[in-house]
Amino acid sequence: VNTDIYNKEKNKIGSILGDCVDIGCNSVCFPGTIIYPRTNVYPLTRVRGIIGSDKIVKDINNIVDKEK
Repeated sequence: VNTDIYNKEKNKIGSILGDCVDIGCNSVCFPGTIIYPRTNVYPLTRVRGIIGSDKIVKDINNIVDKEK
């Protein structure tokens, strides 16, 4: 890893999104949010914390597993 390209002096982080994550229009991911792969977030939804993989986030209190 080339450490010259990373500024380690920062104390803030945005959101981290896994592969194939879909975020709906006008949704908000709070700082420090981690969303694992293949998760969908509905439009107009606020998301915070850690969201597992293969989930559907309908609102902040309604997170369901995707059907396989």
